[in-house]
Amino acid sequence: MARAPRGLPMLPRSGPASLAAVPQNRSEALAAAQVMQERAGVLRRLSAEYVRHLFWPFWLAGWRPADVLHAIDHGPGGRQHGYTTAVRSPAAWIRARLAAWLGPDGTPLPSPGQQRAAAAARARAAAAARREEAARLAAARTADTGSWADRARAMLAARGGTVARDLARWQQQARPAAAEPPRDTALSRAQHGEQDPAGTNATPRVPRRGTDALSAAAPENAIA
Repeated sequence: MARAPRGLPMLPRSGPASLAAVPQNRSEALAAAQVMQERAGVLRRLSAEYVRHLFWPFWLAGWRPADVLHAIDHGPGGRQHGYTTAVRSPAAWIRARLAAWLGPDGTPLPSPGQQRAAAAARARAAAAARREEAARLAAARTADTGSWADRARAMLAARGGTVARDLARWQQQARPAAAEPPRDTALSRAQHGEQDPAGTNATPRVPRRGTDALSAAAPENAIA
């Protein structure tokens, strides 16, 4: 199998070339050059072999034919070039357009497709980092909630006896005040002859005026 001095192996053409596939050999590169000539009229002024020669360094760097066509019409910043005069030397014109996509060492910069793929990878990595950070914060909040709950339970357990004693003391202090009836209530019960529910003998006796008057008048009636 023959090989080019500085490039890809020469293999039989396998089928129609695609603008989205990087040529893997000289046959695919030639087919890609022919497809590109159909898309750009200025390339039709050159032979397919010469177009392949012009774009060879870019294909070796992983550029797709679509990337090369984009670079011919746009700068690295994305701004589209304008056409002010007729192209007299297609090869020199193409080299001048593609020179903006070369680095200081003369090698091609990342292609537009490679730049988009790198940006998408960075976006995915950033999204994954945000998800991991959110999960970490959620786990930290859960741990903090659990620790506070454990502290609260420990404090309640430590003060359990004190709380029970305070509650019993409060109930004991509140019970006599609730059991002792007001004076007006005791007096009302005594007037109606009702017994004190508490069973106490401290209820004042209320004399009955009518009965005492008859008792006082009885001796006089007896003597008469």
